[in-house]
Amino acid sequence: GWFVPVTPGTRQVSVGGAIAADVHGKNHHVDGSFGVHVREMRIATPIGIMTCTPHQNSDLFWATVGGMGLTGFILEATVQLLAISSDHVLVDTVKHNDLDGVMADMIAHDHNYRYYVLDQPSIADDEYDRMFLELQQLEAQYPELASASSPTATRCPPAP
Repeated sequence: GWFVPVTPGTRQVSVGGAIAADVHGKNHHVDGSFGVHVREMRIATPIGIMTCTPHQNSDLFWATVGGMGLTGFILEATVQLLAISSDHVLVDTVKHNDLDGVMADMIAHDHNYRYYVLDQPSIADDEYDRMFLELQQLEAQYPELASASSPTATRCPPAP
């Protein structure tokens, strides 16, 4: 199947609404907001129906993305979707003591998900391995920062 690349935190959002508000999800720091994944729109404007893309009528395109409906009514939109293997959703709940821990964990899990689930790594293997080893060293130096959800606790270390 297919799924939207950016999922808003509320249930009642249309594709047009997601574009107009340029919604973001928990992955926006890696994948950007919804508008980044829009490839083309047909918009009913006061001067007529117009087609726009990031490169054709781009002023209208980018004014519409996040424009809260002020440029017209979005009639059609082409959005780049992500291929998924199941309609089931796996939810992990992890508690943190501070915002720094939350942000570090989100970044680490983004890389793991892209690598292991999507087979679409966002960074090169050697860069990931370097970051993994750095995390191992930090957790050894500051054991109070280590958590059960750390990539070092859930993944085998890279080969030397």
